[in-house]
Amino acid sequence: METSTAAETTKKLSEGYDEFYIQWERWHPEGFGIPRPGEYIALKKDFETIQEKSRVMDPKLPEIKKVLEIGYGDGRFLGYGRSRGWEMTGVEINPHLVEMGKKAGYNTLHVDDLPSLKNEEYDVVAAYDVLEHVEPDELPALLSVLRQKLKIGGVVVAQMPNGASPFGLHNHVGDVTHKIAFNYNKADYFARKAGLRVVYTGAPCQSCQYPPGRWPWYGWAYFVRRLSYSIAKTILDWIGWSMYSDAQQVIFASQNLLFVLKRIN
Repeated sequence: METSTAAETTKKLSEGYDEFYIQWERWHPEGFGIPRPGEYIALKKDFETIQEKSRVMDPKLPEIKKVLEIGYGDGRFLGYGRSRGWEMTGVEINPHLVEMGKKAGYNTLHVDDLPSLKNEEYDVVAAYDVLEHVEPDELPALLSVLRQKLKIGGVVVAQMPNGASPFGLHNHVGDVTHKIAFNYNKADYFARKAGLRVVYTGAPCQSCQYPPGRWPWYGWAYFVRRLSYSIAKTILDWIGWSMYSDAQQVIFASQNLLFVLKRIN
């Protein structure tokens, strides 16, 4: 089948993301750009891991200064990036979310304007909970466009429901707009087809730390919950790894997967 163009992909996607979808997701202007409790700490740890792992293979990941986010939703990652001092640009398919981002003071634009952005301009392109919404035969075209926006050595950071685990089913089937489930092999296939390389596969961090400003007892309850989750995850991952020959690529006890796709040349 001939690969669809990015414009055709955009047109098909836009049909499922109307104002009702925003209401269903409970995305509100007053909460735009504000990470959820514990999310800042978890994202910080994720990016420390990403920077460490992506430097294993040349060319090295440049210092993060400019970030493009595709499908930013309620802007939580845009807010995190701004707090780190990164220059953030957000692209969305829904005009209501584009307007919401602009009113919150962010540089946001509609996906139709993506080709107008300079090529080889960004250190990171983030796609949190985005790629699973795209039809499989349209993914190479989209990833190729994202690759063009990266500097040499830059990375696409993509999170999606874990298709290699029963624990990912809740996230995957819980959204009517999801089109594809991912594991390492599928991510590797689409990445290579678009001229990218998978340099890291893992589970997004689940921080045991709760940010200050809440009741002390709530912080301890959150800590115990996350610590119990981490212990259970370690045990279940070990069981999962023992079941598969490509165990090093199987993230079993996690609802989501985190991939780093690197532009090599």
